[in-house]
Amino acid sequence: MSPHRLVNRAAQQEFVIQIDSIEVNPDLAKDRFELPLEIRALLQNSAPAQSNPSPTESKPAPANHGALESPDSGKLAIYMRGALVANESYTVTKSDSGIELDGSGSANLGTMKIDIERFDVKTDAKYQPIQAIGRAKMGQIQMNVNATFADGQSKNEIDTGQGPQTKMLAVHPDAIVVNANLPLYPWTVLAMRASLDNQQPQQFPVYVLGQAEVNASLVFKGREHVEFAGKSAELNHLSVSGTSPQGEPISLDFWVDDNRKLIKIAVAAQGVEAYQQGFEPVARAAAPPAAAPR
Repeated sequence: MSPHRLVNRAAQQEFVIQIDSIEVNPDLAKDRFELPLEIRALLQNSAPAQSNPSPTESKPAPANHGALESPDSGKLAIYMRGALVANESYTVTKSDSGIELDGSGSANLGTMKIDIERFDVKTDAKYQPIQAIGRAKMGQIQMNVNATFADGQSKNEIDTGQGPQTKMLAVHPDAIVVNANLPLYPWTVLAMRASLDNQQPQQFPVYVLGQAEVNASLVFKGREHVEFAGKSAELNHLSVSGTSPQGEPISLDFWVDDNRKLIKIAVAAQGVEAYQQGFEPVARAAAPPAAAPR
């Protein structure tokens, strides 16, 4: 006897696994455990160079020919209704040829655990996406998406443990790539692109990786004095509204410093707040004790 239908629900999403057949002790191909070609190439490239190369040997060109700026790293602590439920770490690397946002994280939502093994977005110098990779595990469900962008389309290689599938979707060349729920740090790109010169609505196409493109409206609310535990800061407030690919309304608020680094994120409808490392939330006052019965 074996379960044949599994249902996982988390963060307003539902994943269903239907098992069609089970094999016990099947014959495995001899190459089953060989490393994939791309991993073997990475290992080969990371091998130490010869100590005394021949004068006729040419050194390989660096992978990124643009001038690199110092990478900007960040860590977000994510709270839901005051309880710490997730952590994310990320790095933003800028160069003359584009931007790469790469990170990972984990979340514990009661009965559901989420491990974000990797969420990586590469863009060109005009913020147009080139590639996005999402690898996460929700409970026992593996979610892998590798998307490439060209000619107004996104080619998505999706694998949820049932074998890879290809999904072609129309995506604006200027779209911002995010995930359906966690991680939150990909919204850094939106904070980088927003104009802080006026308070008129700004429109951005947002591509939810592996699902669909939606439109988001952003408004710069101005500079605000924001209190944190033990300190305060003058930050720029951005408010974003739109709908999810399922048609549900979405509203997010961002507070960024003058370098466009995310300091605080709030999703009021879900009771979610995220804080950059070094900017902890103000402790909530404890509820007064109930009066003793007479």
